[in-house]
Amino acid sequence: MTDSAQETKAPVDNFFIDGLIEFEKENRKNYIVGRNNNFSYYFTLMLDYFAVNGGFDLIVDSLACTETTENSTRPTPDLLNNALHILIMSAKNFHLEYIKIIANKIWKNMFIYISNLSQNEMRILRKETIEVMIKAICFFSKFVDEKDAKQASSNNFSFCFAMQMIKNGSLDKKILGEKILTNIFKNNETFTKENIQAFEQNSIFSELFSNTHLQIVSKSKDLLSILIKCDLLNAKEYEILWGLTRKGDIELKNVMLSIFQDLCRELKFSKKHISFLLEKLFQLKMNEILCEEIDVITLLF
Repeated sequence: MTDSAQETKAPVDNFFIDGLIEFEKENRKNYIVGRNNNFSYYFTLMLDYFAVNGGFDLIVDSLACTETTENSTRPTPDLLNNALHILIMSAKNFHLEYIKIIANKIWKNMFIYISNLSQNEMRILRKETIEVMIKAICFFSKFVDEKDAKQASSNNFSFCFAMQMIKNGSLDKKILGEKILTNIFKNNETFTKENIQAFEQNSIFSELFSNTHLQIVSKSKDLLSILIKCDLLNAKEYEILWGLTRKGDIELKNVMLSIFQDLCRELKFSKKHISFLLEKLFQLKMNEILCEEIDVITLLF
């Protein structure tokens, strides 16, 4: 989760005042509640007018649009950034019941939006927009129905978004997706069976390390450490990693061997993984073996 998402908090006062104001009375809905010292009557009138005329619902509903035609209501990534900022800031003044209505729609529509990102949309998607999307999910996920709470969580959204960036994004998006994924996996509470299954089913490891780029490999140590600790790497994955040391790219080879050295120092490898690495190391020709590869052998024991 990003720092901006962690800073997102529910409105103050535990919604005490919301319990005193009926959301719907005499065919009139009280969308807006003034619940802080900076309460502005005219700002409230403006928010209420926008809510009564369906403005906030239009923002949320537009996220579910999958068409990218000229007349489509689907927001561009830049427009989405502005729209979500407006929604988050305004929601702090919403009646609790209205927040729940928005919350139960927005998390589903946000998943639809990221699932239908085109290559061009993924390319122009800025880091700031990704952060505000996670921030919006983090805020509204507190108010979804209990049965949807796990699926609507900001960590689950971040996980799905990270996989989308790794599978379909440019190099910078793949690197960002790897970073988000690593941060999620560092938190054991969010490392679920569903995460593991999705990671494997979407071939995320292969997406990251097959035909990979030096920048992705150089930032992969923490992720590899977590995967090894959780015993999530099999012979196929180790074959891919070892293959990176056999490529003609000397810099890539040195980076991967350095990561192997660090992992050997920090982790206790299982017997099957030690056997695999030893087998590969002993297959090397004596006149081709490097000092770094000898270090890997010694560090395994």
